[in-house]
Amino acid sequence: MEETGREQNCTVRKDPGCGSCTMGTYLNCRWDKNILNSFLAAASGLFIGTIILLAMIWLMTALYWPLALYIFLIVAMFGYEIKFLCSHCPYYAGEGKTLKCLANNGMPKIFRYNPAPMTGGEKFMMKFLIATFLVIFPAASAAAVIWLTISGYSGTIALAAGTGVVILLIYAIAAFYQVLRTFFCRKCVNFSCPFNSVEKRIVDEYLMKNDTMREAWEKSGYRIG
Repeated sequence: MEETGREQNCTVRKDPGCGSCTMGTYLNCRWDKNILNSFLAAASGLFIGTIILLAMIWLMTALYWPLALYIFLIVAMFGYEIKFLCSHCPYYAGEGKTLKCLANNGMPKIFRYNPAPMTGGEKFMMKFLIATFLVIFPAASAAAVIWLTISGYSGTIALAAGTGVVILLIYAIAAFYQVLRTFFCRKCVNFSCPFNSVEKRIVDEYLMKNDTMREAWEKSGYRIG
């Protein structure tokens, strides 16, 4: 359910009344296309690199299901993430049927907005999602390509190419992680995400400016101050 009128949090409110507010110094609390583009650029290398490795496995073994599974999971991930993560985010309270945010921009808002913090189970599921896409699939794909080339499924050129992609993928994962921790997690308004690292005093100040979210958080046991 969308918030309306003055009930809307100041992140999505058309007239947020920022004035002398300094929240923008500490938080990515308003829509910014440049921040979105930075996120997409940082994330793209991870997914593209993994898809290339899975395509190489397909070419070497004729097994297409690992690539098909990965693409299916990417599509499924958005519904999964929208339910457990995005539906708790202030950006999700905005008007319209699609999400306007700094990461999953354009995704359909198929679940009801929930201003309360994420539950323990939801946090666990998000950690599992990150592990799957940031560690498990890339590592398994890289190991499979290297093993297949060494085992004679392809030649030296393929081994060199596969090794190069693996190196680039490792760099892409490290870069994406660093970008997230440095420029997003420290300033993200989805405060209950298990990777969020915004200082409590900043969280408190934001909540004090947004009554609907503050009330939901206090009902969940959060204490300001």
